[in-house]
Amino acid sequence: MRKRRQAIIVLGMHRSGTSALTRVASLLGGVAPRHTLAANPANEKGYWESGVLVGINDEILASAGLSWSDWKPFPDAWYASPVATEARSRLAEAVTAEFGSARSFVLKDPRMCRLMPLWLDVLAELEIEPRILLSVRHPLEVVESLGKRDGLSTQHALSLWLRYNLDAERGSRGQPRGVVRYDRLIEDWRDEVAQAGAVAGIPWPRLGSGVDREVDEFLVDDLRHHKAGAKAARKLASLSPWAADLYGALLDLQADPARRDLCERVDAVRLAFDEADRLFGRELGRVRADLEAEKTAKSEAERTLSAELESLRAALRDVEATSAEQRREAEARIAEAQAERERQVEARLVNSAAALADAEERAGRAAEALAEAEERAARSAAALSELQARAERSATALAVAEDQHRAATAREAAVRFRLAEVERDLAVARAENGRVSEVNAALTRSLADIGAAMGQNQAALASLEQRLGQMQAEARAAEALPTLKAERDEAREKAAAAELAITRLHRDLAQRSSSIAVLEAEVAALRAEVAAALDRSARLEQESRATARVVDTDRTALGELHEEVATLGQQALQISAAAQKRAAEQAALREQLRNAGKTYGSIFGLLGGKLRADLFGKRAPRAEPPAKPRVSETSVALVGASPLFDAAYYLTRNPDVAKAGWDPARHYLVHGWREGRDPHPLFATRWYLAANPDVASSDRNPLIHFLRVGGREFRDPNPLFSSGDYAARKGMARDGGEIPVLHYLAARPGAEPEILALFDEPAYVALCPAAAHDRHGALGHYLRVGRASGVAVTLSPEAEDRLRAAAGPVPISD
Repeated sequence: MRKRRQAIIVLGMHRSGTSALTRVASLLGGVAPRHTLAANPANEKGYWESGVLVGINDEILASAGLSWSDWKPFPDAWYASPVATEARSRLAEAVTAEFGSARSFVLKDPRMCRLMPLWLDVLAELEIEPRILLSVRHPLEVVESLGKRDGLSTQHALSLWLRYNLDAERGSRGQPRGVVRYDRLIEDWRDEVAQAGAVAGIPWPRLGSGVDREVDEFLVDDLRHHKAGAKAARKLASLSPWAADLYGALLDLQADPARRDLCERVDAVRLAFDEADRLFGRELGRVRADLEAEKTAKSEAERTLSAELESLRAALRDVEATSAEQRREAEARIAEAQAERERQVEARLVNSAAALADAEERAGRAAEALAEAEERAARSAAALSELQARAERSATALAVAEDQHRAATAREAAVRFRLAEVERDLAVARAENGRVSEVNAALTRSLADIGAAMGQNQAALASLEQRLGQMQAEARAAEALPTLKAERDEAREKAAAAELAITRLHRDLAQRSSSIAVLEAEVAALRAEVAAALDRSARLEQESRATARVVDTDRTALGELHEEVATLGQQALQISAAAQKRAAEQAALREQLRNAGKTYGSIFGLLGGKLRADLFGKRAPRAEPPAKPRVSETSVALVGASPLFDAAYYLTRNPDVAKAGWDPARHYLVHGWREGRDPHPLFATRWYLAANPDVASSDRNPLIHFLRVGGREFRDPNPLFSSGDYAARKGMARDGGEIPVLHYLAARPGAEPEILALFDEPAYVALCPAAAHDRHGALGHYLRVGRASGVAVTLSPEAEDRLRAAAGPVPISD
């Protein structure tokens, strides 16, 4: 029997030593993933986990309304949803892509603690046996590390430690598992790993070989930046008795991971924690969201104040740098400007009289045009009344004709129905007549037979009578006389009965013939009535059509007249407005002529003061910030339905949006684009604004602009997708209304990787096979996962330059 493959699964809360334990397991024989997350200041020696699997796990949590920093229970109903089916398929493909056919490999992502039922299903489908290592670290050390890295409060971090370890213990129960203490892993990794491997059934093929030195060099004490002190147990019990009880139970499980009483202790903590979350979790979540919002607002205010302070300092430096020579030059410019303004005022005064006369002439012409328009409007109103009366009369006639047509149609239907009934009766009568004819023929034959029999009977009767006479004469025949009389009487009765039957048949035949004649007459009358009704219906239909044509003609004329009246009304309003404007201009010019002297003197004073203020740095009154634009429901629907808005991706990348209960599309339209958040891996908000200054200066949402305008103009949605090149290769016309990136997305997943102008998809898929089946395409996979994971794909210098430009900030007014 072939030995099954093994997956060494490292479970534990974030900052609990899972990265260190995963690296040790890979050095001792477990195969590491092909694409690991790069090291960073928060984890200088690396995470040793697959960036692809981390991205999928994040999306799964987001699809359930959670993120890595949520302590709420994972909903059990999710596992029966269609999303769960898709997630199982994606995880199976990613595991195959990351580990190939390795017999023993190491899986690690703290998020797996929350998703163990799903992961166990995936491994069972791949026929891979799980071997689980629970990495346990003192809760207070985890709290300090999370506070430093993520700024989480003590209670928040303790709640996360509880949820992750409760889910990890429950999800691994019944599976081969071992417990590893992080402090002992640092102090004596050989004994700790050997004991856990023996309990979990992990052979560690390279333990005791030459890799020991490499492990020693990796597991230095510097990895443990936070250490719980001597009073940690008392402090933990005071902060969270649940955490203290769970930590003690996990340590005791190290000796026997299947001890029933310890599992019951863990279950008791879980039940209490879940009940508390049910009672207080929603309110605590709202409080936390409010605190985070307040923190964000405070940070924004600090940044704004810092920017304003720097602006004031710069202005102060500019004022202090102004020299006496600059002041003299400014005064000379003021004198020159005053002289120029004096010449302009004089010229304006000279032209005012001519402008006034011209305005009066235009006002006279406007008054005449207004009178003419009013006269035309009166005539049009009279014509409109006449047409309305005609339209009403035509409508009445049409209604009468329609009523008559409906009545005729109803009568026609009734006649047709009666005709059908009569024709059915006639058919029945004809069939019955056929049967009567057959019976008559049979009776005729019977009569002939009866006649023949009667003739025979009469002959026999004559013979009998003759014999009777003879026998009466003969005395010896006296005893046969009664018998012969009886036979004669019987023959006479049969002949009378036959004659009666013949008489009745003749009478019945005469009655049926009379009925058939009546029915045929009734059918003929009904057919004549139907023909007359059809003729009346045709005439009414012709009259109705003629009336409808008259009504349509009247309605058209009425509509044209309405348009003419409306046009005349608009012209009258325009003429009236023009006349009022001319009158106002005349009054203003007269006022200007009367106050020319005063205006002349005040202009110089105002001019001098304004130029001095501009030149020597006098601050103008601060303008009120523009009101935030409203978001229409049409825009929300457009963005929400667009293939370039991936709600799951947006919530995964922005867990604060999910926590605050925002609709993702609405959040992007109100806040997200101003904050530089991306709605989809293939649409880079900041880059699009930087590449299109006209959009940035218009304060317009970039995705709305792209969907309505930019995409059809073949503008690029991200630094690595050239819309023009893609459209040229696909034969797409610029005036055809198509958007190249939507054409690209519509074929994925399933389409073959393409060599794009700025990105070689086949080369990237060769490095990361899971990208071939990604719903965002291979390019979307790289922008979402591959680039952050450090996949070494070769990019052109132009692509590198565009990516660097995309990382820069774009100032957006809010």
